[in-house]
Amino acid sequence: MNLNKQEAETLLNMLTSEDKDNAYVAFQAINAYKFKKDEIGYLAYLYKFGKPDKSQWEEHSPAAYKLLKKHFDMEQPLTYAKALAIMIENKNKNEIVSMFLERHVKQLASMLDTMGYPVDKLDINIKLKDE
Repeated sequence: MNLNKQEAETLLNMLTSEDKDNAYVAFQAINAYKFKKDEIGYLAYLYKFGKPDKSQWEEHSPAAYKLLKKHFDMEQPLTYAKALAIMIENKNKNEIVSMFLERHVKQLASMLDTMGYPVDKLDINIKLKDE
């Protein structure tokens, strides 16, 4: 399996599904995937936006959890800044970084909407330049 943006989104949807079997299958697929150094952002993305419950990751996806522990302090919540720093440090593909930033912006817009800010007046676009 080659992980890409579409596959990561599918896994994220499965992780956040109300159907526990979907989450279990996603954890198994994540556990079987051999993440390369420049793909750690996919794992950070799935952990941060999927199920940031370390006990579930440790139980259902131990190989991925071990890799997360290698890059992140699992005793602390994974911050956006730390995740991005690790992606940059490991020279992750722009696709991975932009996917992470896009999800972060969506969450920020949702929070602003909840606070009563007129998000229909926002137009935030993220485009990373190729090196």
